[in-house]
Amino acid sequence: MFLFGRKNGASAQTKKTPPPVGPSDELSRRGKSWLSLSFALQGNIRSIESWLCNHCIGEWNIVIEGMARDLRSKKIRVNFDRDEDRQRFKSAFFATSPSR
Repeated sequence: MFLFGRKNGASAQTKKTPPPVGPSDELSRRGKSWLSLSFALQGNIRSIESWLCNHCIGEWNIVIEGMARDLRSKKIRVNFDRDEDRQRFKSAFFATSPSR
């Protein structure tokens, strides 16, 4: 599992974390309550990381939960400590087209 994120206004970092242990992973062991969004992603994660750096007020991180052999598709989870950041991200990346 790889983790990308920002804590207390610091710049984005990448670090390798230990694999999950049972139902509790590294994030919950830190005692922090996170608001999460999980989804599949085609291509590069950098556009999401860049958006988060430029638009989020609170802490956030990206967890790569799975990856295809060709490295093009990934299953990721984005964790937020503020619901406002989560809602802003949902609006930017999951905008639905208006009903006809």
